[in-house]
Amino acid sequence: AETHFRKVFTFGGLPMCALPPALRTNKDLLSRYMGEFRDLDTACSIRSEGDDTPPGRVPEAGSWLQQPKSRAVFFDKHEGRARFSWQDRKQLDLKGKPEACRRCDLVDMCEGVWRGYLDIWGEQDCKPIRLGDTALGR
Repeated sequence: AETHFRKVFTFGGLPMCALPPALRTNKDLLSRYMGEFRDLDTACSIRSEGDDTPPGRVPEAGSWLQQPKSRAVFFDKHEGRARFSWQDRKQLDLKGKPEACRRCDLVDMCEGVWRGYLDIWGEQDCKPIRLGDTALGR
């Protein structure tokens, strides 16, 4: 993809503990393919009726969309738009940090785990990582 299409794809949607050790321990690969090192701050907006739910969308019973209102979305009454930073929205509303994350040296760098994954599979696969076991600690 990089040679033919001149596009670089990253592993930004995965928590650091889900990456294979060969990627976590190689500084060149980690900086090239870990999305947290490459993602740009992206400002977004959607037409809104005054909250963070897209117009015409009714959340299913038990859906994470029924959780408390977003901590990252701000409604602009004058423009009738909900505005947010995509990076903040992901980290504050769409991803979670299980108990193992609190013991991880990379907790401040890693975005966490998609809440949908946690809803389905739970948090048993999440393992704390020591900084010294990564290319970041070397």
